[in-house]
Amino acid sequence: MSPDDDEAVFRQALRDEIDHYRRAAAAAEALGESLRQGGDYDALLAEMLGHLDAAAVVERRNREARERWRLAGLAPGQELAGLLDVVGELLSRMSAALGEAERAAAAQQRGLAPRLDALISGERMRRAYGEVRDARPD
Repeated sequence: MSPDDDEAVFRQALRDEIDHYRRAAAAAEALGESLRQGGDYDALLAEMLGHLDAAAVVERRNREARERWRLAGLAPGQELAGLLDVVGELLSRMSAALGEAERAAAAQQRGLAPRLDALISGERMRRAYGEVRDARPD
């Protein structure tokens, strides 16, 4: 294959990866929102990971053409450069969304601790009251 052919394969692979990265980024953004609202996040996390896995499959499948193109030492054409920029932007967007999701999960966890303490305290009080009540002579 010529370097031009390899670049064409590389461009198509990036287009395919971009589709998966867009979907993964959208799932990551929805994940943060779901965590902030206390919703179920398992399906969103699985969706995001599925799209990242699919992008990795595309990347592995086209690794040889990309490597041959890189070794040819050519500068990327305008379209390839634009596609690479889009991939970078999507990865940054996903990284930011995951940071937000992580902060939302941490806030949810911090909010959960006082509630658990209150439940435990209440349960101890109920047990103590029950023991006192049961110990009273009738």
